Amino acid sequence: MPQIKHLFPKIGGVIAFLASTLAVSGPASALQNFGINWTGINGYTLEGSFSYANSLDNTGAITFAALTPNSFTFTTFLNGNPLNTATTASNFNFNTTTKQFLVGGISSGITGQLWGSQAVGAGFFSGSGTQGISNNATNFGTIPIANSTLTATPLAPVPFEFSPAVGSTVVGGLFLVKRLIKNRKAS
Repeated sequence: MPQIKHLFPKIGGVIAFLASTLAVSGPASALQNFGINWTGINGYTLEGSFSYANSLDNTGAITFAALTPNSFTFTTFLNGNPLNTATTASNFNFNTTTKQFLVGGISSGITGQLWGSQAVGAGFFSGSGTQGISNNATNFGTIPIANSTLTATPLAPVPFEFSPAVGSTVVGGLFLVKRLIKNRKAS
């Protein structure tokens, strides 16, 4: 047992180093993640998602440019069957304080929405009078803006992401501990 006592400070140091590395890595999600839902008439719906940096939370209105790159996507459906998907928006307005989309104004304004393509593929519009989806330049499921069903629902963050850098640090630390034990046994 006296030979092993010398290892405890070194093992403790390795464990402290690994713990601090994991703590610095922190949670995978420094983002606010949301699901998107909209229901129109005649079986037309929309589902999607987007995210933005935690630093923007509770700061008021943000636009598409403030979203996390590649996080915005939506799919249009008819009776649960997918029609089309899009990942862009020419006008996206979301309030990070109220967690609500800004609607009621013209679709190209600060209280409107204009997502995807209104000519080819999937699109969504929310203007001063109506909201609806479009598929290849044809509007479907249009509802009055007063009956808006466009919602954003917070999604649970990923609790921890084990990155390759952290993984190699942990594996390297374990080999170091093994080597220390082997060297102590040899001496």
